[in-house]
Amino acid sequence: LTAADLLPPDTNTANMVEGVHLLQGELRYYHYGLQGFADHGWGCGYRTIQSILSWLAPSELPLTIPKMQALLRETNGSSFFGSRSWVGVTDAVQILDSIHDATVIVRTLKSGREAMSLLPELITHFDLGGGPVMIGGGSDVYSKTVVGVSEGLDARTASLLIWDPHYSGVASLSVADSSASRNELWNG
Repeated sequence: LTAADLLPPDTNTANMVEGVHLLQGELRYYHYGLQGFADHGWGCGYRTIQSILSWLAPSELPLTIPKMQALLRETNGSSFFGSRSWVGVTDAVQILDSIHDATVIVRTLKSGREAMSLLPELITHFDLGGGPVMIGGGSDVYSKTVVGVSEGLDARTASLLIWDPHYSGVASLSVADSSASRNELWNG
């Protein structure tokens, strides 16, 4: 699945939507309960990392949650192994660096409003082929992945296309999903 597959129905992807800047390449959607693993309420950071890993190495399956916990124990002696403790951006950086030697930039922000000041940077990031962006923390501690930016008239009307791991059903997103489902993503 690519971020372009999530554009509104009837979008001509050859000409792309003006003002929409998307992740390039494929990634898989990892969410709560996937692979039969009971991580509801605490596994969103791990699922975000799995989605990012699927973009970095699309032909490989990302590490499972227990394997990521074991890696964190090996790299920094953390006590995550077998726990239901949340992981954050610094843990994601350790995992991504350990597995792929991925270059990661961390921005510490106090609010979503402050995040909107990063829109020009995010637009450039996606336009230059940059990878998925992990967000979360502060008053919204739940991990999510940014896969695109839709420009507005100003920062207040701009929006982020979010890959949200908090879904807990049995279905997974696929290119074959109906245009009604895609329309719901964009129009609520």
